[in-house]
Amino acid sequence: LSEYKNEFHTRWNDEMYKWELIQQFQNNWNINAENFHDMLEQALPNTNLLNSANFFPRLMILAFAKIVPEEVRTMFKNLFDESQDLEQRLKNFKQSADKIKNENGDWTSHYQQENVMSIYLWLKYPEKYFIYKFSECKHFAEELNNDFIPKKGLAEKNVAGCFDFYRKLTNLVKEDKEMTDMFNN
Repeated sequence: LSEYKNEFHTRWNDEMYKWELIQQFQNNWNINAENFHDMLEQALPNTNLLNSANFFPRLMILAFAKIVPEEVRTMFKNLFDESQDLEQRLKNFKQSADKIKNENGDWTSHYQQENVMSIYLWLKYPEKYFIYKFSECKHFAEELNNDFIPKKGLAEKNVAGCFDFYRKLTNLVKEDKEMTDMFNN
């Protein structure tokens, strides 16, 4: 934590854009929008987190929303339904994307993987969810000798476990007044 605080201003300059992405999503998200596709296009940021070389989750979910907007609306309603189990919500979202892909186009991938779903959750509930990357979570958990270490092939369990791990870390960071002051400023 002290190393992070020493580099905070450099790191913040590199990461500040993520808070702007959350703001964009929060300002435009409306699950009941009449034109769901257009709302989704405005809400989902066109960022390297959702589009990059050979990785197009934003473009695919927008293509799906153009073809079957009500099915995509339902996917997001279910993903954001906090009364349901997280792992099941992730599985259902991915299964729905598989179904749309198989029934409505000649696509090889829908790109709606766990890391992408974590971004959707983070954009909607930034105080509760985090951006999930398997390799980063694994490395960080191993470095800190955490009791949870993600394992290949357990996608939904890895996301849930990583979120729990990050929540514990967040609570520890919140106890550091100097860090919270830096962040709040």
